Amino acid sequence: MGAGFDNIANKIFVRQALSALAGAKPGDVSRRVGGAYHSNAKWRGSHPLNEVQGVEAIADKVWLPLLSSFPDLERRDTILIGGQTNSDEAGRVRWVAERRSCWASWFGRWRDRSE
Repeated sequence: MGAGFDNIANKIFVRQALSALAGAKPGDVSRRVGGAYHSNAKWRGSHPLNEVQGVEAIADKVWLPLLSSFPDLERRDTILIGGQTNSDEAGRVRWVAERRSCWASWFGRWRDRSE
């Protein structure tokens, strides 16, 4: 794949960073999101969140509401894949994607219905 490309190391980093983030307290979320995501990362998920861009937005719109509503969140990763793609705009892009299930007790409001 390219000099210096280490697919396994990328997947290990993502798994560890997101596991630490899932166990974060609300006061630690912004710092852990900043350590887990590129500053211009795109988070893609299900409706109503769909796509969120940038670490501040990922922290505020995804992780803070999730961990506030489900403080005992447990991640169960089932698929973790990674690779490198050639892109006309950005050159080589390294990526990691995962499929997971989350289990938790619902303790608070998850999303505002007006969103």
